[in-house]
Amino acid sequence: MNLYSKLCLTCLMLIGASALAESPFVPLTDDLIPAGTDYHLVQPAVTDPNQLAGKRVAILASHGVEETEIQFPYEYLKSRGAKVDILVPWWTAKGVVTSNYVKNTGFAKAQGTFRTGEKYDLIILTGGAWNGQVELGDADLKALVYRHYVTEQKPLAAICKGTEVLIHIKSRDGQGHEDVDGPSIIRGMKVAGPDYEKENLKNAGFLYQDNTKAVVSGRLLTGVDPTGLVEFVSRIPSLLDGKCGSSLM
Repeated sequence: MNLYSKLCLTCLMLIGASALAESPFVPLTDDLIPAGTDYHLVQPAVTDPNQLAGKRVAILASHGVEETEIQFPYEYLKSRGAKVDILVPWWTAKGVVTSNYVKNTGFAKAQGTFRTGEKYDLIILTGGAWNGQVELGDADLKALVYRHYVTEQKPLAAICKGTEVLIHIKSRDGQGHEDVDGPSIIRGMKVAGPDYEKENLKNAGFLYQDNTKAVVSGRLLTGVDPTGLVEFVSRIPSLLDGKCGSSLM
């Protein structure tokens, strides 16, 4: 190789190295991952460890579920004697990855999937950056919620992004076929939810409540986001007893 060729090769190598150095793509480190907020939540005091004994509750979640929104209700319910199952999509039957916003934090083991034939006293819909999107498009979840809330006339709860799932619970015919173009069968209920879901919920026929942490409307309990979890879980016992009526917190 002559001197000219060597010089050309050296220039090309330098140009390549410079291009790599200026690349916007870098290895992922913890300090680069948005991790949401520490909400400093404190569980309400347990006055009766058997308060919810005999009650069965299902918490529905997929990957990316907000850790606080699945763990806080789970601990509240278990500490009061309820039997709690975490249900997930069939394709990830072992469980789901939890997160703080988009930062993975742990793994929640599942006790069943959305295809379960079990019956529950309460179903809770959780939120989270990816979880909410999976939930609202999951046919098994929507069929489960329809059966529970409409056919069996049981209480339903949703927190944060989980409230958007309510928009997608549609009427069904005698064969269980969903009226995909129809309105939500839960419309007309008072709801709390994250501000970014306000217009979606209102346009779908829900009565969105501003400046409210948690709302009970008939058999439906909704919560705004993790900042309202204490108010949200505190309404569960009376919701299960059918003594809640309609109220705001």
